[in-house]
Amino acid sequence: MHRDVNLPVKNTDTFYAFEQDVRKNPHEYRGIRVEVHYANPGAASPTGSLEGLPPESRVPEKFYVSWTNSENLPDRHVFPNKAVRDGGSR
Repeated sequence: MHRDVNLPVKNTDTFYAFEQDVRKNPHEYRGIRVEVHYANPGAASPTGSLEGLPPESRVPEKFYVSWTNSENLPDRHVFPNKAVRDGGSR
């Protein structure tokens, strides 16, 4: 995971911020599922193993997070695995 995705970045919705919100408000998140998507989806084995793949094929492209919220409605967020540009926007 790129450091900008998993660290606090001012004015940016990061995976880190999501984790912190889950920690503060666990009642808002049930059944959390994190899917890791790669640029070449055929590169990973059906079991999800990265063994034997070249390093450039092991870098995730996006993280899809889904859950059921406190109103029992499905919710989701996508976190691109890339650096945040100056100014806090993607």
